[in-house]
This record gives sequence, structure tokens and C-alpha cells, in this order.
Amino acid sequence: MSGGYSGGYSGGYSGGYSGGYSGGYSGGYSGGYSGGYSGGYSGGYSGGYAAALSPELLASALTNTRAALVGLPVPLSTAPTLPAVDAVQALARSRAAARVGTVSFEMLAGLHFEHHGHALALVFQGPGAAPVEVVRLSRPGPDTFRGQLDLVAHYAELRDDRGGEILAQVNGALDFIAPILGLNAERHKHTLELLGAALGLANLVEMRLKLGFDVPRPVQLSPQIQPVLPTPGHASWPSGHATESYLLTALLSHLLPSDDVRDVQLQRLAARVAVNRTVAGLHYPVDSAAGRLLGTSLAEFVRARSGVGAGFHARHFDGSHYPAAEDFDPRLALDGAGAPAYHLRATSAQSLAASAWLGSLWQLAAAEWV
Repeated sequence: MSGGYSGGYSGGYSGGYSGGYSGGYSGGYSGGYSGGYSGGYSGGYSGGYAAALSPELLASALTNTRAALVGLPVPLSTAPTLPAVDAVQALARSRAAARVGTVSFEMLAGLHFEHHGHALALVFQGPGAAPVEVVRLSRPGPDTFRGQLDLVAHYAELRDDRGGEILAQVNGALDFIAPILGLNAERHKHTLELLGAALGLANLVEMRLKLGFDVPRPVQLSPQIQPVLPTPGHASWPSGHATESYLLTALLSHLLPSDDVRDVQLQRLAARVAVNRTVAGLHYPVDSAAGRLLGTSLAEFVRARSGVGAGFHARHFDGSHYPAAEDFDPRLALDGAGAPAYHLRATSAQSLAASAWLGSLWQLAAAEWV
């Protein structure tokens, strides 16, 4: 995944966008790990051996060697056998950049946004099928954000305690997930590819929502907030860090064996990463609440499109019911008994057209956790 995966993926699929994003996010993790490993190994080998050869000298040597070895041309006795078109078996044989680029395209295919009053809905429409709502967010009113400012100010008291975490989590949660699971760039390359593609989807979705809702950052409403990090140049609601952290933990929870004890720590970590952005003065608690539901929904969408699970249930974060003085509470149920009025879930399951390419990568990733 590291240098080859995220550099190649983002260079091909969205060079400008995720060359910095997934290259900095997952490339930071796996690049640090496998860069240390393969850099030590192949750097010692090729650095000591091949680095002594200039490209021109190597090309000349290869040309001379070929001329000495191949002899007269030998025509093929039969025409080559070509595989079936669009056979997913090609995915496992391909280089990582092609796998992630293909899966990233599949995740985005059929998606669009619809505007409904104070709400924006992400909608999926498969080939020849009726549109299915994936997730809907309804923006809280201005009084909610005004009421949230006191919470943001009070969270500043934790900055001395959380400062190191806040700085280390600027590029996301993956570095903190790795020690919980033993996530390894060699043993879990397909998992990291799936997560990287899903993060690309999440980033595009959350940025579209941020621009659509255009909620001012806390520092724009009060000079007393004074964030400890430069405030990003895009809107506040929903929180991207919360969205991505809950996306990652939800996907990994689906990949891990059922009732895995590590799942509890993953959920705690997602909440802590989200809260740290409020401690930093960058987000309101309601940003994290919406991000939790959004990230969970996107993970369920990726799972359903991979052909895993019984059915898909759309979710709705109704910000009009979010109390102005309410803190982010990750213990609240997202659906069913005990769920707050702003957490809504469709009662009927929808069927989403599965992508064979997504399903193939999902199976490769799941096999890494057996």
C-alpha cells in the first residue's frame, strides 16, 4: 500500500486530491512501516549494488545480454488464450494502484446528491434500478451552533492533556488503529487498499456536504476559541475526522471476526479522535455526532455494494432535533430503542446492486483476518 499503493492510486485516480490525502494518510503509516522494512532490505541491496549502475549502463548491459541469449526469432505455435472480459480474477493479479483505482471508481459510480430544504441526501442508483437514499443530513439551526460554543470553550481545558494526540491525528486515525489490530502493510495490504479507497469516498462526500451546509467554524463565531491548529479553509459541519474515524472502525468491525474484543477499543478510539477536534477548537460537538452517523452509513454502503450483508438501511441525521447544549455522546444508539430523535434509520431494507470488483477486494481483505 505505502509508496506504491497510495502514491500510485492517487497519482492515477485523483492525483491532486488524494496524492496529498491518502498519500499523507495511509502512506504516512505504511510508508513509515514498509519504508523502514523494504528500505532497509532493498535499500541495502539495490542501494549498494544497483545504485552503482547508471540507467544508461544498465540498459546497455541488458541489450547486450539479450542479443547473446535469445537466438533466432521463434514464432508462437498457437494464439494466446485471453481471459473473459471484466473477470474479477484480474484484481488479485494486478498492481495495487490499479486495484485501488478500480475499486475507488466502483464506490463512486451511481452516486449523486439531492437537495431537500435544509437537508442534503446522498443517493445511489444502480444500472436499471430505482434510486436508493444512502444517508441524509439535515442541518441544525443557527441557535444550535451558538449554544455549542460554550461546550467548545470548555473543552479547551483539555488541550494540555490532549495536545500530542491532536497534532498526531491531523492526518487521521490510522496510525492509532494500527497498534490495536496489529495492522501491517505486508500482511494486510488488501485491507489497507480497501480502507484507502473508502477514505477517498468519505472525503469527497464530506467535502460536498461541508460546502453545501457552509457552517462557520467556532473561531468564526467567537474570538475566545483560539484553536491550537490552523483552522481548515472549509466549513465545519459535519466533522471529517469523525466521519473518517467511524468509517474506518465500522469497516474493520465488519472485517474482523464477530464479537472481536478489539472492536470496543476501535469504537473508543473513533470517539476520542472526534472529541479531540473539539478540544482543538476546530469543531462543535454536533459536528462529531453527524460525522459518526455519516461514517457509519458510508461503511454500511461500502459493505452492501461489496455484496456482503442482508440488506441496506438508509440513515438520517436530523439536526433540527439536536439540543443546542448537548455534548457529543458516542454511547447513544444510532437506531432502535434508546436512539435520540436526531438519529433516524429506515425500517425497511433496500437492495443495492453489488459490484463484483468491490466484492473481490472485500473478500481479499476479509481473508487477511481469518
